[in-house]
Amino acid sequence: KKQGLRSPRASDAFAACSTRAKRSQITALRARRHMASGFGAFGGEGRCYKFFMNFKECMKNTDDKLTCVPARDDYYECLHHNKEFARMNAVAEQKKIAAAGGGGGH
Repeated sequence: KKQGLRSPRASDAFAACSTRAKRSQITALRARRHMASGFGAFGGEGRCYKFFMNFKECMKNTDDKLTCVPARDDYYECLHHNKEFARMNAVAEQKKIAAAGGGGGH
């Protein structure tokens, strides 16, 4: 067995580092190894994997990163549902106004 050919492990680097910043970087590296596998919670493909692959292909095939903003926004919306929740809250607010008798709908 040859010495020095062993690949460094995150735990070796964690033990060797002394600063908080290095520790947080190593913790992030550990987490990154186990995230974004493409598998859903119950097997099969994850719900946002197609959006991620679309965004990844866009980033790979272009030099102008601004062309990928719509693909990135679709991926983030799939992950976090910010636009969906904003729309649901707006509809609920309009229903509350209409129920109070103050809405002049269509």
